[in-house]
Amino acid sequence: MLWEGGNDGRTNESATMTSDLEREGQRLTELLAGKTIKAAKRHRETEIVLEFLDGARLFVDWTQKALEISITTSSRPPTQRDMIRRLLDEYGHNESAVCTAYVRAELGGLVERKRNDSGHTPDEYAAALWRDGHRNDRPWIIDYCRQHRIKT
Repeated sequence: MLWEGGNDGRTNESATMTSDLEREGQRLTELLAGKTIKAAKRHRETEIVLEFLDGARLFVDWTQKALEISITTSSRPPTQRDMIRRLLDEYGHNESAVCTAYVRAELGGLVERKRNDSGHTPDEYAAALWRDGHRNDRPWIIDYCRQHRIKT
């Protein structure tokens, strides 16, 4: 809300500070939209760091004057498994929904396939990732769902 001539009783200084905080809040909302938290860490008593699956990090540090907030983003796209994990968070253990969303993400350039020696289409690759995540010797999808209380 921008200050307009003091109609709301705020001083010009407090109105400017509030509008700055509102803009900062909006920018944080935009930067964090759709992100999935991978880990929360405490490096100091006054600081918390949230790490996201896509490699971005949010730092919140309390000083005597205010909260200091900074975000670092990753220029690399998420790994294929990280994308599947993100989609499990969003759609649950639903093979059709997760694989369909993975195909859209790959076609949209949101996830990168490092190589395609087999010449698989995105649909075939999504299905192969799903099967790989359910293999008995290394069920990484099942493990992820258990750790994050996603019903399988």
